[in-house]
Amino acid sequence: MKSWKRYQTDPVFEVAAKYLDRMKKIIFLLVIFSSISLFGQQSYGKMILRSSAFYNDSAIPKLFTCEGENISPPLSWEKEPEGTVSFVIICEDPDAPMGTWIHWVYYNIPRSVHGLHRNVPPEYLLSTGGRQGITSFNTYGYGGPCPPEGTHRYYFKLYALDILLTVDKNAGKSEVEKAMKGHILAESQLMGTFTRNNERYQNPRVNPGPSLLSRPIPRQAAGYFNLSFSALARERDQQVAPLHSLV
Repeated sequence: MKSWKRYQTDPVFEVAAKYLDRMKKIIFLLVIFSSISLFGQQSYGKMILRSSAFYNDSAIPKLFTCEGENISPPLSWEKEPEGTVSFVIICEDPDAPMGTWIHWVYYNIPRSVHGLHRNVPPEYLLSTGGRQGITSFNTYGYGGPCPPEGTHRYYFKLYALDILLTVDKNAGKSEVEKAMKGHILAESQLMGTFTRNNERYQNPRVNPGPSLLSRPIPRQAAGYFNLSFSALARERDQQVAPLHSLV
């Protein structure tokens, strides 16, 4: 039998030892990563924001988008710092083609509140406490993801403040951020993604009706009406364009 020292100098043993050492490093990195994104939230400091509807950096269910019921998702948080008086929630899409699009502004949430049920009413003053600001949709309350195309990111940001904000009834994100400057004790965020279904004929919210090219058109008829087939195709595309594609 080979002695232990001979095993140590064996090329196969050396390869196995290097492999085990590399695996230890990989396991260590996985542990660090899981401690950051545990339970699907991303936190700064001690405060944690999460949702039972989706994990951090994962797809937001269609129910909470313009292709579903367009209602706000459930959220919960914990471990706010001492001295917290109120919370602020802001949801925004930095990938919108016209610049950052604001989907939700909710401020003066009482400290005693540590979660929101889904479908928060789109009202200025809520019976559960707090007020909602004006979004980029020019409405109070939550407006769900509705990108014109591709995949967008939606950041739900939670702030713990040491004051109650005094802002105008029609205040939006910029006014709320200005008022809470210098009063943020902690913050946390949760990011979800959404990809819009760009197949026109598969969009459940669009009913284009019969297409101009849904049946053969004789060339004589097209010439009679002075319409080229390319013009007909453009008309067809305009008919079935999505009814709304804001963000």
